[in-house]
Amino acid sequence: MDYIEAHKKWFIRHAVEELRREWRDIINQSLTRRERTLVSEPTLVIHADMTQWGRWRGGDLRQLELHERLLLEHPWYAVADVLRHEIAHQLRECLYPNSTEPPHGPLFRQLCERLGANPAASGHYPTIDQQMRPDDAAAEDDPRSALMTRVQKLLTLAERAESHEAEAALAKARSLMARHDLDEGVLQGEGHGFVSVCLSQEASLHRPWEESALGNLLQDFWGVKTLWVYEPFWDANHSQFQLGWNLEISGRLERVRVASYVYDYLRSYISRSWEALPTRMRGGQRKRRDYALGVIHGFRTVLERQDAQEDTAAVIKKGEAGLEDYFAARHPNVRATRQNLKRNQEQYAAGQAAGQKVRIAPGLEDGQSSSGPRLLN
Repeated sequence: MDYIEAHKKWFIRHAVEELRREWRDIINQSLTRRERTLVSEPTLVIHADMTQWGRWRGGDLRQLELHERLLLEHPWYAVADVLRHEIAHQLRECLYPNSTEPPHGPLFRQLCERLGANPAASGHYPTIDQQMRPDDAAAEDDPRSALMTRVQKLLTLAERAESHEAEAALAKARSLMARHDLDEGVLQGEGHGFVSVCLSQEASLHRPWEESALGNLLQDFWGVKTLWVYEPFWDANHSQFQLGWNLEISGRLERVRVASYVYDYLRSYISRSWEALPTRMRGGQRKRRDYALGVIHGFRTVLERQDAQEDTAAVIKKGEAGLEDYFAARHPNVRATRQNLKRNQEQYAAGQAAGQKVRIAPGLEDGQSSSGPRLLN
């Protein structure tokens, strides 16, 4: 037990250093030079007995506090989400010391918008990773949960059916999302703002081409923005944090939920269909990468056909209002780049063919599913 406790303290100590770096990055990116002179770096404190995920204690104390469980039990993007919220509280005090507004008043919400922060990411509010797992019990009353339940059923059916029905199920899920967005009350309602999450459980030292292609697919067809971001991850072999890459998606919560399911499902589909190839075609990571790129391109072709036949793209585009501003506030220094890649054509063509062989399986239409939803871990 002493060893475990010592290891936990060592982890938290290093996590605090990463939080300090995160704080500095946010301040340097978001504030003007004059504003930065008004804001001092706070003392970061980790508590085990807090009743909130985080809190700002200003005045002479100037202390930013986070719950220990947030660091130990939740992914880094959820920690950073709460941190941004508390930084907004700090900025409200430092930049507007004479304000008489309540703590979560209009001025605070404006600062959250400026930082790309979640105005509700504290107190007893579920962390962003918890919100990514919809509450089945609330599905009947919450349109977002109802949408996710239907998407889960579609993907579960496709997983159990013939091999090339994944794209059909995902295209159907996209139509469901567009239909969901037609309800302006859903788009404009309280609590339906923008969020950002990372798709992998842990950052890695590399940015695989196929992961980038998946991110581009999500961005082009699912109403989200994607970006490779630096994220600290715990290197257990060396008992320290390292900086790695993770693919972040941003958008409305319901869209981010659906896009993350699409991401998980396509990765699983690529793995299954790769293993089904003849042995002579399966050799080495580069061939597998090129096969994956082919599958993704094939699926892109399916979605382009869908857009030519339906008004899905226009509806989804309409629901993106405000996303560009949110993304720019969160990542003010981002510039678009493009690189070329040499491919193994045989594997790429095989993947492209697999991605275009679409058959609508019986039971993929509304109300015809008898299987229950399956939550992805």
